[in-house]
Amino acid sequence: MLVTLRKCLDNLVIVALSARDPRDPRDPRDPRDPPDGEANWRATVPFILRSIKQTVLTALALSSSLVATPVLAQAAIIDAIMGGGTVIGTECVNGKVVELVSSDAITDFGPDLTLFVKPEGKTRLRKDAGYTWVDGEGESNKDKVNFFSLATEQAEGVAHYLVGGTAANEVAEFGTSAGGTANVITGQGTHQMQFVSQTDGTITLGTMYTAELVPSDLSYNCIPAGLLPPDKPTNVVAEAHASGGMLVTFEQEGPGGDPTYYTYLAENELFRSRNGRVVDAGGDDDTSSPFLIIADPPFSNDAGQWRIKITAVNAAGEATSDWSNWITPSVEEPPVPDAPVITDVTTGNGAATISFIAPEDNGEAITNYAYRLIGEFDDPGDF
Repeated sequence: MLVTLRKCLDNLVIVALSARDPRDPRDPRDPRDPPDGEANWRATVPFILRSIKQTVLTALALSSSLVATPVLAQAAIIDAIMGGGTVIGTECVNGKVVELVSSDAITDFGPDLTLFVKPEGKTRLRKDAGYTWVDGEGESNKDKVNFFSLATEQAEGVAHYLVGGTAANEVAEFGTSAGGTANVITGQGTHQMQFVSQTDGTITLGTMYTAELVPSDLSYNCIPAGLLPPDKPTNVVAEAHASGGMLVTFEQEGPGGDPTYYTYLAENELFRSRNGRVVDAGGDDDTSSPFLIIADPPFSNDAGQWRIKITAVNAAGEATSDWSNWITPSVEEPPVPDAPVITDVTTGNGAATISFIAPEDNGEAITNYAYRLIGEFDDPGDF
């Protein structure tokens, strides 16, 4: 708009400077002009320039008004997102969507709002009292809901168009042009839901996260906004355990999300395999390092060596380690080393130095030492 005004201004100034004295067909800048013709020309220019100035100011005021109108109107188009549609909640607790309790449930909207949405259905919006839904002939003349990709900065998938039968209602539905349900873009924080008015611009309703139906209880699983998949477990080391299983040590570091559980896959040299979920003796998920894996049947039932890899899992994804070292499973108790002999203990500055004679390992390398400090009259108890 301003560029056009500047071009018009340039043209008008040129016209003003080219204006002729209406009483003289010659160019007013011609030195042969009589003085009164020159005076008339000089008087004409300021008048035209004043007119141009008024025109420009008026146009600029109109331009500002045109720019401001959609911004002001956007706050008075959509009043709320309604339950009973594709948007079923804004919170994810323990991997489950906290669902809107009814079709009359109301949720706010805005660019920073998290929206958990079903993979298909209709979008239900309640309009502001001052807005009228636009339901023209053909999809290009209807209000609609777009799914806007944050990566490509373009609308993707199938838009949801105003369902004509609801155009007269305060709460309108948006689906296929024939009035049915429509698919929704799936993804975790990769798309925004936007309402596109045919008269008043575009409003971002929120950032979308996929909610997946669990048929057994009709609940919806979800991934908390911002949760990252776990990183790949590293430095996986397997040791034979007297149970016939494996004691597995590993490292699990960020910046990925924390795992909620682990699974394992073990195989031997003959490509026989065992797999399962890592649990403790009580059957609960064990995410500590090391953890003990007792297969059924035990690894030791099969001759030869075994190796293992583990997979870290959370609601956002999973990551699998490389294979561990090979081990030979055994049900024999490892030999117990002799007790160390303490020769001296010195204390000071909140620390203690213990001197001792290393014991015999009885054929199995000693991997660590444990110690415990007790008071003079305390029961030493167990280490």
